[in-house]
Amino acid sequence: SVLTWNSGSFVGSATLTYSVIVAADAYGVTLSNVVTPPKNGVCDPSCESTLYTPHYTINKTSDPADGSTIHADEVVTYSLNVQNDSQAILTGATATDTLVDVLDNATLVEPLNPALTFDAVNSEITWTIPTLQPGESTTISYSVRVTALNVGKNLKNVVMPDASGDCINEMPTLSAVDEPVLSCTVEHRIIDIDMAIVTTHTDPLGQTAIDGSVPNKITYQLTVKNNGPTIGLDDSTGVVVEDPMLAKLILDPATTVAPGWDVSQSTSTKLVAKYVANSGVFLANETAVITFVATIIPPVAPGGVVPVPGLDNQACVAAEQPEQNLANNCSADAVNVKWVALDPLGACRNGIPYMDYAVPLFDLNADGKKPTIALIWWKNGDYKGQDQLVDVNDTAAMFASGAQRVDYVTTPSDWVAGDIVKGTVLWPGAVLDANGAPIDWPGMSQHSDDSWYFDPTAPFYEIRKAATVEVRITNSSTSTYVPVDGAAIAACHPDTGELAHTGFPTTPLPIQAGLLFAGLATLAFAIRRRNYSK
Repeated sequence: SVLTWNSGSFVGSATLTYSVIVAADAYGVTLSNVVTPPKNGVCDPSCESTLYTPHYTINKTSDPADGSTIHADEVVTYSLNVQNDSQAILTGATATDTLVDVLDNATLVEPLNPALTFDAVNSEITWTIPTLQPGESTTISYSVRVTALNVGKNLKNVVMPDASGDCINEMPTLSAVDEPVLSCTVEHRIIDIDMAIVTTHTDPLGQTAIDGSVPNKITYQLTVKNNGPTIGLDDSTGVVVEDPMLAKLILDPATTVAPGWDVSQSTSTKLVAKYVANSGVFLANETAVITFVATIIPPVAPGGVVPVPGLDNQACVAAEQPEQNLANNCSADAVNVKWVALDPLGACRNGIPYMDYAVPLFDLNADGKKPTIALIWWKNGDYKGQDQLVDVNDTAAMFASGAQRVDYVTTPSDWVAGDIVKGTVLWPGAVLDANGAPIDWPGMSQHSDDSWYFDPTAPFYEIRKAATVEVRITNSSTSTYVPVDGAAIAACHPDTGELAHTGFPTTPLPIQAGLLFAGLATLAFAIRRRNYSK
């Protein structure tokens, strides 16, 4: 690679000019050209020329840092840094940032720096690098926002320098024999934390509904799980469970069983549990269980009895990291509660035996239809052996089951859930004439002289003094409700041997009717006594 100049003879001076074409890939190189003078010649002033080609290095950083986990809606900022590491002036250089594996899970935050040009078709950003003197550097940044529904996905961002630049090589820290890692790639994983909770309870003695008239205890179980798929990537921290007690519940913190949880902040009105096991890291796919006992505050109030709806206890779980799916962070558990409300009342008015009733109905019309109320009269204890599958609307079937009489209560046209349905029915066996005067009584017959006597063959003889009144409520699903035993005493009838007349002496006529419940509906009668004079 030597060029020889044969100048021939000349006087004074002679000049030779020639050109070379720098190779297309000759970036960051030094072009040194040395001429050797002929014998007895000297260099004046120099026989050497040195030229340089430009070159730059580029690297990419991010916030959060490369390798971090990120979450939905988080903003990731990428920074590109270029340094002119040559002895030539860098001008006209570009770098292309490929966002194909970024914008499928994120959106570009605009506006961009004017030096950046976005190609939406190819998902690329081109950076027009400014002119840099030797040793000079510059940095430019842009951001993307992680979109929803992309948990568990990766963002991989790669910047490619043009021919005049290279990515900085970074030696890995794992082993000296590993290959250098190019700093032009940044990668993040969208964290997939999905905390979930399920609230359940155990009824005392296996009941399907809990008596709200006494301080019954309910055992609750909270099952907490991190549905994140990958341990080490989708772990959560700062996990807290809160379960505020309803107005009718009192928590006994001493009954809380929660291994790995700090429950020291719990009170009688609120369960608070913070996960502290494993240094507070709740691993992906991990499940933990918390149990505690809450006691019902009886709804009975001085001067009366107040019905309450079912207990719908809701517990929630939360973590420090944002979550994609919040639908399962809270769980409600409904406890059916039966309660004492108003009693039916056996009454004797003008010698006529009645039963006054007041039936409170709550939340029985979930399907928008009014419930049917049936008052079923039984001999004491007979209802215990009945077939609970018999349709209460089938009167003949009810009689075949042993019912003495079935009265159907008409629900008022303007009835809404929570209203009390009130009314009066004649005691079975009581008969009135057209003028409303009594002409017959339960279990009684008349002698030829019109005096009255108790007749075992007379209708309703077996419930002339005592009966069990069962209340069943049905809605569109024709559900039936199991009563509890109770007794009602009827003593509104002529004394034996007397002629029929009104205004007989009477005794208190208490009735205790059946307690009913299903779903959130609860119905009950308690005892109320009242004296009547002639």
